[in-house]
Amino acid sequence: MAYSFVNRTIDSRTGATLRSTDPKSVSSGSSADLTVSASGATGFQWYEVAADGADQLLAGQTTSQLTATVSSTRRFWVRAKNTTCTVDSNVATITPTACTEPNTAVTMATTVARGASAQASVSQPAGGASYAWTVTGGTITSGQTASTVTFTVHCDAALVTAKVDVTVACTTKPGSKNASTSAASSVTLASARATIPQGSSETITVELTGTPPWTVTWSDGAPSWSGSETSFERVVTPSGTTTYTATATDKNGCPASDSLALTVTLPAPANLAAAAISGTQVRLDWTLAGFADSFEIERRAPGGGFVSHGSATTSPVTLSASANTAYLYRVRAVKAGTRSGWSNVDLATTVIFGADVVARETTLTASHITQLRTAVSAVRALWNSGLAPAVFTDATLQGVAAKAIHITELRNVLNEARTGLLLPAWGYSTPAPTVGQPFAAAHVNDLRGGVR
Repeated sequence: MAYSFVNRTIDSRTGATLRSTDPKSVSSGSSADLTVSASGATGFQWYEVAADGADQLLAGQTTSQLTATVSSTRRFWVRAKNTTCTVDSNVATITPTACTEPNTAVTMATTVARGASAQASVSQPAGGASYAWTVTGGTITSGQTASTVTFTVHCDAALVTAKVDVTVACTTKPGSKNASTSAASSVTLASARATIPQGSSETITVELTGTPPWTVTWSDGAPSWSGSETSFERVVTPSGTTTYTATATDKNGCPASDSLALTVTLPAPANLAAAAISGTQVRLDWTLAGFADSFEIERRAPGGGFVSHGSATTSPVTLSASANTAYLYRVRAVKAGTRSGWSNVDLATTVIFGADVVARETTLTASHITQLRTAVSAVRALWNSGLAPAVFTDATLQGVAAKAIHITELRNVLNEARTGLLLPAWGYSTPAPTVGQPFAAAHVNDLRGGVR
């Protein structure tokens, strides 16, 4: 068998040689590898030479390589064998050297700017040392394995911690340092009023912090603003309730946002007029001193309250209805999700009268009173559908002479129903006829107006 040995102190023992892959001297506490080269060998057994010179068998160390931890001088040899012979190697002496710990003091600014580039360094780099950096609150851009690391501070970081592990031949030691960060970028919106009437303007005040200059953009697509001033103003005239969001980006690219809602009150539609244009149709007309995207319509029918009855984008609008029925209508405006108050309430009854009665031209007939009784009864049913039908004098009018009571009864029923419906008292153009006094064309036209 042939043996070779390098980089170890050799004691003369036999012709065998021992080879180590490590230097002759190793740092105290570190490991050394010993390797024997023996051609044709089929087995190995390692021994250590004790302080008294005695050989101590190393149990389980039966390969061509031995790894030993060295904190004091140690000596080893190996016995190699095959089926025909046994040969002992020379003795290898491993001498430890003292370990010099690396410097791990980290140098970094006490305050770093959010969004900006910063550095941290090991103040006295050790020769042959390796470095492994981690940065909390920042993203490393270069130098992660060098003595100086460069990183970008996170925009939301209130504290940055730079940590490093410094490794030399005998040990690895950590070091770290903290740095506070500059004031966070922020934008604050404020206005004197939170609610404004439609058509009026309001001033939004914008306050900024961070690293100037800033660029401010708006959610409603208004022109952006750029500058180094810490505040500025914007005047807005929203047509409907609007939430304004400003996003400010500072010099280092750090963004911040804030929102301000301005509630716009809409004027209620006015002058609502409801009129039956056929036995099954009602037309609504109204005016609006403002702007609206649409109008919501509600209707009250006999036996119920106000419920939705469609919508419109403009006035007038024609809606379906049932014949010989009285309804109440109201309308409100909608703009950008904001609703106005309700309009005035108006009455419409789908009893279709003929032309106005003209004094000394129109002949009054029983049908004029019958139609009025139908219409007034419809208004009464709208007020309270649970009431029994109104009772009128002379239920059958054919061949009956016109009487003042015919008009008086209609007025009384209509007035009671309008009061119950909270409608304004109806203004009659002429007093009710007295007993024995014939009624006139104006009496009929007044009653028609009160139910339409």
